[in-house]
Amino acid sequence: MENGAVYRDIPPHLLAFHTEPEKVWTAACAQRWDCYGWQFTTLVYRTLDGLDCQVDYGDGDCVPGTYLFTAAPFGDGFSDDPRQDKEFCFLQLDNGRLTIQPTDKVQFIERSWTTHGGEWPAGLKRSETIWRCE
Repeated sequence: MENGAVYRDIPPHLLAFHTEPEKVWTAACAQRWDCYGWQFTTLVYRTLDGLDCQVDYGDGDCVPGTYLFTAAPFGDGFSDDPRQDKEFCFLQLDNGRLTIQPTDKVQFIERSWTTHGGEWPAGLKRSETIWRCE
């Protein structure tokens, strides 16, 4: 409704971008992880702003969408561990729904820089080292 009201405490799986969104949309579709904590910073990566993307739900089906912004948690035990450190991309899906996914579940399509053959990247390794300077 376009009345200027601010709505709060609405779970992401109940949000939609148009009047006839995907009908079967669960909390697990809308967001893969629970919140790490209470402290987040939000940002828009200029290189990703408005880019097409696809989300891998782990069942082999990828859902297309568009990047909106990123929420990056800080000040919690998970974010300090490089194996758990995640930023969460907020994405408007072509099916009319919102999803919030960690970056390893999103493939961005930038037609002037990437070739898109539909294959999901394989062989990526996560850092397990915590780097500190003194």
